[in-house]
Amino acid sequence: MHRLSRSLQEKTAKYKKQLSDCCDLSKGKHVVLLDPSMPAWSKQAYRFYSNQSAAEKMRMEDEIKRYHDSCTEAAARSRAAELSILENMRRQSLYCLQKSLSDSREILLKLDEVALR
Repeated sequence: MHRLSRSLQEKTAKYKKQLSDCCDLSKGKHVVLLDPSMPAWSKQAYRFYSNQSAAEKMRMEDEIKRYHDSCTEAAARSRAAELSILENMRRQSLYCLQKSLSDSREILLKLDEVALR
């Protein structure tokens, strides 16, 4: 009876350690070394989930890179649009000034004509 109790306690402790290691792995804290006394199916499952976790991490890194690239491109387009708007405003202002200058010259020419008469 005492032997069964001790065996049960040891297996429970081992299970809790493996569970906490697995949880730490899924949170990315550290890599757990495989226990040689683990059954073969448990090692295979561990490797499967470890590989699956690594694949998920790579997918997330790729997604972050695509998002970063997309944000960079959007910022560049935004700057180009702002520059285009500012340049159009400058051209419009220059056009108004040139129109005023042209009108003023025309008025001066008419005044010179009237003054010469």
